[in-house]
Parts: sequence; C-alpha cells; structure tokens
Amino acid sequence: MKPVIMTHKEWDTIFNIIKKEYAHKPSIAIISWKRREKLGFHVREHSQWVENKDFQAELFKYESRIAQPGINDLFNLAPTKGNTEHVICLDFYDEAKRTMFLLKYGEHIKSEHKWNR
Repeated sequence: MKPVIMTHKEWDTIFNIIKKEYAHKPSIAIISWKRREKLGFHVREHSQWVENKDFQAELFKYESRIAQPGINDLFNLAPTKGNTEHVICLDFYDEAKRTMFLLKYGEHIKSEHKWNR
C-alpha cells in the first residue's frame, strides 16, 4: 500500500491535532502499536534522494566561470547531482483508514509528496 509522505513540519501539525483529538486517551498518539490499531498507520522517518534536474545547466555555467582568470573561490559553489531530503512516511495497513486519514488531515499536507508512491 502507498505511504503518505510529508515534511517534518506537516507531521508536527497533524500530530498535535491527533493529540488534541485523543486527549482522553493520550497513549493512542504516543504508543506506536496503539496508533496502528486505532488510526491504522506506522510512522517512519525516511531519507530520499532528490535529483537536481538543472545539474547539466549549472555544471556548464560553473565550468565557464572557472575558465575565467581571477576567479579562485568557485570550487565551493560546485553544483551537485542531488541532495537527500528527510521526510516522514506514514505506512498504512488498511486502505479505508488511509482514505479516512487523507480526508481528515489532507488539508494540512501541503507538500508535493502527499499522493505519490
């Protein structure tokens, strides 16, 4: 089943809402197996590779500036092929609970990862 992927800030917002909703039973928000039982998901931190789509253009620009005399400190500005991005993944075990989660908290997820994978 597809995980729901979000930033740490988005997860903090949703986690605070869940804590308020289940204030009468705080263990649901805090204990992972109770959260899985009641809300249907497991929280996982993940680092994913995000490719730099403009790498070739940035590399060409960088190399043309290096060829100019008098520029010595450009080695610190070299473009990279990509970076790692740290995200929160919610792994669901029930499609109905995943759908309910997205209906209930989807407005708090602004990232482009919301519906992917």
